[in-house]
Formats: sequence, C-alpha cells, structure tokens
Amino acid sequence: MKRIALIGPYPPPYGGISIFMDRLYQLIQKELENECHIVNEFGDKNESVKYALSSNSRIMYLIKLGYFIFAHSHRYHIIYYNGPHTLTRYVLVLFAKVFGYKLIVHIHGQSLIRASKSIWGRIMAKSVLRNSNKVLTVNSLMVKQMQDLFYREDYQYLPAHIQSGKMNVPEEVQKFLRTLNDGKTYFLSYGTLDKTDSGNYVYGIKEIFSFFSSKRVKDLGYHLIFVLILYKDKHFVEYQNEIASLVNQQDNLHIFINKGGKYPLVPFFAKVNGYIRWTMEDGLGVSLIEAMENGIPAFATNVCNRPEGTVLFSPEDENQLLKGIQLNSFSGSKEYNFKDYSSQYIELLNSTFQP
Repeated sequence: MKRIALIGPYPPPYGGISIFMDRLYQLIQKELENECHIVNEFGDKNESVKYALSSNSRIMYLIKLGYFIFAHSHRYHIIYYNGPHTLTRYVLVLFAKVFGYKLIVHIHGQSLIRASKSIWGRIMAKSVLRNSNKVLTVNSLMVKQMQDLFYREDYQYLPAHIQSGKMNVPEEVQKFLRTLNDGKTYFLSYGTLDKTDSGNYVYGIKEIFSFFSSKRVKDLGYHLIFVLILYKDKHFVEYQNEIASLVNQQDNLHIFINKGGKYPLVPFFAKVNGYIRWTMEDGLGVSLIEAMENGIPAFATNVCNRPEGTVLFSPEDENQLLKGIQLNSFSGSKEYNFKDYSSQYIELLNSTFQP
C-alpha cells in the first residue's frame, strides 16, 4: 500500500491551514486506498497525528524534523508539505531523492516570498521551486511572483477548499454565546496578536477595534465579537495588558479568548450579521468561505485575491467597509455556491503517484 505523509499544522489550533489539513486527511481516508499519516508541525500528537514536530525551541524542531526524515520518510511515496517554513521545505527537497519520496509543496500565504528577500532565503526558495515535484498555491496572484523568483510553467493554483461536514459546538463556545444579547447586531472577526515586519498587527486588530469604537459605528448599534487566538509565546498576563489597551473599555467589543486555538470559528456564525477579515497580508482566507457557506456575508481587505462573493475593502478605508456592511448585512441569509476542490486533490495525488 502506498503511503502519504501530510506535514503542517493540524487542529487544534484551528486556522485556515490546519482546517484544510484536517479536511484533506478525511478526504484521503474516504476516497483513496492509501495509508495517510499526519505529521503535526505546531501541535501535539492525538488520535489522528502520527508524529509531532512542535517544540518551543527551533533547534529541537529541526532535530525532530531530521529524525522524521532519516527514520521514517523512506516509508512514504508522497510527502505533502503545507506549513509556512521555507527552511523545512528546503530540507524536505534536499532529502527527497535520497529517501525516495515525491514532494508536494503547497504555498498558503506570503512566507516563501518574504523569505526570498534575504540572500540565503532566496537560495532556499529557488531550490524549493525548482526541485519539488509539484508546487501549488492557494492564491492565483502568487503564481506570477513564484515565476519571477524561479520560472517553471507548471505551478498550480489550487484553492484550499474541501467541503466541510457538520460540527459540534464546544461547551465553552456555547457558554460565551449565551452571554450575548439576541436583540443586538453582531459582527465577527478573529486573529492573533502577531505583527508584520513593519510592526502592524497581521489581523488588523488595532484598526478593527478602532472602527467599532468609533461614534458613528456605535450609534448604529454594531457590536464586534473578536475570537482572539493566543499561543504560548508569552505569559498570559502580558496578553491581558495588551488586550486591555486595545479594547479600551468599549462595551461593544466582546473578546473570546481562544487559548491555543482549540475552538473552531464556525459555531460563532449563527450569532452574527457578517464576518470581517481585516488582514494586512494573507493567502486566501478559508474562514471567508466558511462564513459564506453558512450564509453570512464576508468582508475582507483587498491585499490579495479572495473567494468569489467576498466584499472587498481597503485596509485604510473605513468608509468602504461601512458602506459594504450596510449594503450586504441586513438582507437575510444568503446562498453562496463554492466549488468543492475535492476531486482536484484526488487527481493531484493520483498523478503524483505515477512514475
């Protein structure tokens, strides 16, 4: 039996890539007669995870990755990497021929392009693009960027969307939702406290909090539910101080602390009139598709191409967002039709198995 190893983040924490990893894993289990193992890049082992690479130390992570490659990679016909680390992609490329596996690299965000800004990063990125068996991206605009970095004709644009199934609502989420008033108008957003190289919040937290704290938005009676994902890179008291300074005692900002990202976003959609993704850089935004699948209008910054049906706005233009909300959020539940790319992923894997 041929084997596949999926490497990348796997839920929990829940995020765009980890949700895709889970859905791809379930699809392979259902549709292919192949053995598939999860190699969790950021989380721990669980009943679905065969190997875990996560560590607080970068050196320990690389030791675990090296052990997996030298001790186990020869057992796999395909290694499919979904994570953001250019060094990991490079190491997997280096040993692909030595241990006989084929490598699929899926670029979900701007990590490879950012890494190529340094000389060493550019060398690694070019090697990955040149030597991987298949290189995919979720964002069609990135195909040109990758061709500029290293030209090859067969880069493939393949959105990270595989149809989801039903999901149970965790008790912690139910408890939070019960604290909200059914008579109020809520919008949803989520993100981390991570920052870009220029020092801005990646998920536009400062901007979206400022928008909902403004007098004109408060006068309209709009409330924001913000699902804040916190990881283990600093003490919780430091998070509390940073959050308090951002919220600034505004009574229409409702924060759900999602420690470790262990709760999915989907259960929150039943409570809101719209979902806002105020990112300063991005890949595609799987959460936008999830929102629209649940009949919720989705609003996102125009920093990259977005799923069809998304209402776009400039991250510097609050008026554009407000106009979009007023035009799209109060006409009842909407129906959006999204292409399910399950068959394309099955075809991708079957073609990669070929000699």
